[in-house]
Amino acid sequence: MIDEKDLAARLKLIEELAKKDGSEEIKLAVVAAQKYRDEFKAAQTQNNTTNAERAAKDLVALSGIISELARTRNPPQAQFASQKSRWWPYIGMGVLFVVFFGLAAFVTIYIWKSGAGILLTINGTRPLLVIAAILSTITFGGTLIVAPLFSSEGTFDERFRRAREIFLVFSGVFGTVIGFYFGANDSQEEKLIVSAMLEDDTVVAYATGGVPPYSINLTYGPQKLTKAAKTGNGWKSFKLDKETDNIIPLTVSATDSNGLHGKQVLTFSSDVLKDLGWKLPKMSEGTADR
Repeated sequence: MIDEKDLAARLKLIEELAKKDGSEEIKLAVVAAQKYRDEFKAAQTQNNTTNAERAAKDLVALSGIISELARTRNPPQAQFASQKSRWWPYIGMGVLFVVFFGLAAFVTIYIWKSGAGILLTINGTRPLLVIAAILSTITFGGTLIVAPLFSSEGTFDERFRRAREIFLVFSGVFGTVIGFYFGANDSQEEKLIVSAMLEDDTVVAYATGGVPPYSINLTYGPQKLTKAAKTGNGWKSFKLDKETDNIIPLTVSATDSNGLHGKQVLTFSSDVLKDLGWKLPKMSEGTADR
């Protein structure tokens, strides 16, 4: 005959399973097991062997059923996977931190070496877009594909199908952005536009487009004298002398940091310039002071 100590051990087992599972069936089983134990004790007190054996058998059968139910719901592999899966959120946060930190470091170094003005151009922002898109697709997309292998929720087919659907959306957005970006860039050629005007005895030049800084060159007169200067914002002024400088013809050209060229030719009437005080002398060949 089963003794009271064995029944107490089986009751404790059911109570431990209830703490881990928490389902309504297990909770009801705990109540039933306690009832069988109390009936067993009462039958022993009354020396009623038949009722004691019946209560003991009921408690033993109940513990077997509950143990089998717990094994079915939480097989050893699932328990092991569950223990591992709780670490994946922390691992994922660590990977995200590394990716964002690496991307921020790359952007900072890129802007520091190339200048902030490079962000105003398509060619300048191309590396940033490509690196960001590649990192995000590989990191997040790869995580969505690998995650089903380490999850314990649902069947593998269901988890993989959800991950695949999310990744297809993610990769579609990535392909659209890259395709539009490169397509828009191919449809229009990068140009460096140069604008210039004469204000009294000063030529004001402005370069836009391309990648700063710019090198602005002023070529003027029959002898093609030159003045040159560099600028980071595209604006530059060249002061001339109405008494000694001949500015017919006058050409303003610019070159950006990638070697892209642009120019503008200013055409003046000698009569108009003379009315404005220009002497327009004939000069010997040479180069003016910068």
